[in-house]
Amino acid sequence: MVCAAGLVATACGERPQAEAAIVGPTWTVTDAYREPGAPSALPPTVAGSVTMSFGESSVTATTGCGQLQAVVTFVDAGKPARAQDADALTVEDAELSEAGDCDDSARRVHSLVTEMFAAGETLDFSPQTHGELLISMTTHAVDNPSLRLATL
Repeated sequence: MVCAAGLVATACGERPQAEAAIVGPTWTVTDAYREPGAPSALPPTVAGSVTMSFGESSVTATTGCGQLQAVVTFVDAGKPARAQDADALTVEDAELSEAGDCDDSARRVHSLVTEMFAAGETLDFSPQTHGELLISMTTHAVDNPSLRLATL
């Protein structure tokens, strides 16, 4: 069977290359959503200061107020998988530095990031467009807290 280049993901069961790139680039948080129907909670003063880098079993983040390091397991359909094949990740362990001097808006974003990446949380992720990713808590709510990220 021959697959057309544009149909590889759907016709041949492979993820498009743009979807396989969670590991490697540095991601910046462009939007933070805490409540259903509310606009992004990422204030302009925080834009660009919240970044994340994913490894095959780790996440390192700068929240604008502190540093976060987490050990994660990538999963696909609930089973351990390589990051490039996964649709979710489970936070196994997380360490957070003391929150530094930051304003209230930065502290709210810091709180959301640390809540999402707490030990035991499972986060779904899905590519939105090339270089953009949506990460959501799996709390089984209609609209879960989520972060929109873009590659730097």
